[in-house]
Amino acid sequence: AVFLDHFGFAWRAVVEESEYFYPRIITGVPSMISVACGSLHACLLARDFTLYTFGEGVYGQLGHGTKEDVITPKQVPNLENIQMVQCGARHTVILSKQGTVLSCGSNHLGQLGFKSETTTQSVFAEVKFDSEVKDISCGKDFTVFLLENGKVFTCGNNLAAQLGLGTSDIGHSLPEEVTGVPHITQIACIDAVSYTHLRAHETEAD
Repeated sequence: AVFLDHFGFAWRAVVEESEYFYPRIITGVPSMISVACGSLHACLLARDFTLYTFGEGVYGQLGHGTKEDVITPKQVPNLENIQMVQCGARHTVILSKQGTVLSCGSNHLGQLGFKSETTTQSVFAEVKFDSEVKDISCGKDFTVFLLENGKVFTCGNNLAAQLGLGTSDIGHSLPEEVTGVPHITQIACIDAVSYTHLRAHETEAD
């Protein structure tokens, strides 16, 4: 588990002299504004809008260009102006202040939003959209994108029809638009089960 207090300090659970876990401040990192966790990896978004990751790296989900595990948080190079980070079980998705999306990690079901030569991606690569993205959310092995124009796109595992595309199949490697929904203002995914929630814009009657 990773925690973030109101001072911007990040905490992690560690074992000390027993089988029990105790929270301890993570040292050697700047002040943080948000955290996100996958199954065995974690991401920290710093106040200067840079990204730090640590944990399991076998699927490339840490974004450091290798598949090695990282014990203590390490800054991801060549990333700046990051405003949001989300984690699936074994993949990571980030959103920049310019509305650009990048992802890395496992892509065995297309959850990264682009086609790759292998099923893993160890450096962040851009997910292409025609409009700026305003929100992102990750399930275990699928990803949802909310664009500034209110449209929603999904990719990844669709065995439980969690992508909202009207089908139930193995997966989608490129984001596809969810149709038949009004202007969406909020998205959310649940990792433990295959479920996606969309919140539509509410208008007041005259």
